[in-house]
Amino acid sequence: MIRSLKFDPETLDWITSALKESHQDEKRFHDEAIQRLQGEYSQLQDRIDQMYVDKLDGRVTNEFFD
Repeated sequence: MIRSLKFDPETLDWITSALKESHQDEKRFHDEAIQRLQGEYSQLQDRIDQMYVDKLDGRVTNEFFD
């Protein structure tokens, strides 16, 4: 069924271009999501690290830390 489809060169160029743009949009969205999530991860890791330092320095109790 797919093999029977025929496109003129102009339509084929348009389809190719649209697919490339769609892929670029998807990649950009993916890259932005990764960057945002890495930022959130870093922030949370920094908080965990600081909390551990506070525990070691006696600023928070073991119960509170747990």
